Amino acid sequence: MSKGEAEAFSQWKRDLSSAAQRATSVVLGQMEAAAKDVAAGRFHGVGRLAGSIRVTKTSRLSGKVGPTVVYGRIQELGGPIFPKGHPFLAFYWPGGPPGLRRLPDGRVLVRHVTLPPRPYLKPGVEMVKPQIGDLVAAEVEKALI
Repeated sequence: MSKGEAEAFSQWKRDLSSAAQRATSVVLGQMEAAAKDVAAGRFHGVGRLAGSIRVTKTSRLSGKVGPTVVYGRIQELGGPIFPKGHPFLAFYWPGGPPGLRRLPDGRVLVRHVTLPPRPYLKPGVEMVKPQIGDLVAAEVEKALI
C-alpha cells in the first residue's frame, strides 16, 4: 500500500468513526424527542416528566434516554407507592370509592396505592426503531461522499 493510499484509508476510518458518533447522537436525539412526545400526550401536556427526559452519552457510540425526575420509573413500570414518614398517603380523589377515610379538606387517606404501568420511554424507542437503519445510513453516506 502506498503512502497516499494509507493516508486515504486512515482518513476514511476517521470519517466513518465520526459518522458513527454522529449517528449515535442523532438516534438518541430522535428517541429523546419521541419519548417526550409520548409523555406529553400521555400526561396531558409538557410537564415536569416530559421536560426532564434527557440523553446521557455513556461512550462515543452509546447512551441512555431517561427522565431526571424521581417518579419517572414508577410511571414507566408501575408499582406500589407507600408513605414515607407517615402512616398514610393523603391525596385528592374526587369520586373515589366510598368508605375511604377522608380529611376535612377532601383528601383521602390510604396506606398504599398501586400505579399501573404508563410507559412513555419504551413507546418512544419503538417509534424510532424502524428509522434507525436509515438514520445511520444517512450519516455514513455523508462520510463517504
